[in-house]
Amino acid sequence: MGSVKISSGGFRMAFLAVGVAVLWSPTRWMVDNLRSLHARRGVTPELLSGPAGPGIFLSAPAVTEIRAASAGTKPIVFRLLAPAAKSVFLGGSFNEFNASRHPLVRGAGGLWETTVPLAPGQHIYKFKVDGEWVLDPASPDRTPAPRECSTIDVKP
Repeated sequence: MGSVKISSGGFRMAFLAVGVAVLWSPTRWMVDNLRSLHARRGVTPELLSGPAGPGIFLSAPAVTEIRAASAGTKPIVFRLLAPAAKSVFLGGSFNEFNASRHPLVRGAGGLWETTVPLAPGQHIYKFKVDGEWVLDPASPDRTPAPRECSTIDVKP
């Protein structure tokens, strides 16, 4: 019986062809699924060319529905006068003191403001001004020390 010899060049080509076939199949499946996911979400990548230069961003369809705040909540406006502040956030019992969820917007004269829908009852809160937690100077109602917080009572 004779033996079959495969040259090293032929073996490399066969190995490369099998490798490409094995890798191409799942890669194509992933790309198709991502395209399908983006199509279902209504989000498509687009090329942005503007003042900042070319780059990629995701654009979503325009908002066509505006939802009211949850039933039973009231919009409460929080304000803080801090003309020298660079950033102000609001943390409290209504957001697990995760201040990044409620940034305040700077207005004229350094008056910062945000509106938060709150359920009736008593809530505790603090402002985070340039990384430091501070009490609301406009509210005399506070919890006892050592973990002093400002309080607000939302009426039903």
